[in-house]
Amino acid sequence: MAAGFFDSLTAQQRRFVLLDNGVGPFAANLIINGVIAWLLFRNAAQVPLWGQSSIAGDTLATSFLLPAITCLIVTPLARARVRSGRMAARPDALGRWIPHNMGWRAMLIGAVCMLALTPPVLSVFGALGIEKLSPAQFICYKAAFAAIEGGLITPLLALWAISEGPRAFAAVSQPA
Repeated sequence: MAAGFFDSLTAQQRRFVLLDNGVGPFAANLIINGVIAWLLFRNAAQVPLWGQSSIAGDTLATSFLLPAITCLIVTPLARARVRSGRMAARPDALGRWIPHNMGWRAMLIGAVCMLALTPPVLSVFGALGIEKLSPAQFICYKAAFAAIEGGLITPLLALWAISEGPRAFAAVSQPA
């Protein structure tokens, strides 16, 4: 079913959604979050699963903040492409349940990702009996987690942004 849906996109839309907003964000989040983890945890003896400066706390924050911030970047870029005519809009019911206001949209996307990703990830740590990671292991985990999250959510954000109704694509008028 997903293949059929993506086949219905133009080549330009497919590239924008899957390559520009899939592969690029995967690589960028891998590097950026690896560096963030290194800066924050390089001197730690260990990174515990629970508590202050923990795997759980960082996973919770990353699973919320990464999609929220990404939404604030991708949505206006996609809308601008559609408004300028460089990208064909794909108005349909796909993004109707997502708020048009970018602040509310970012909060909603962040909250959904936090609730959908954090419990299963922490459950895997618990099921495997992992109670702490070395700084090097944590840096690899954080980089991989953020890359996967960014690689999955950013294409959806781009697709939703080009699938909004006419209200989102209307030119912003300046007062005289």
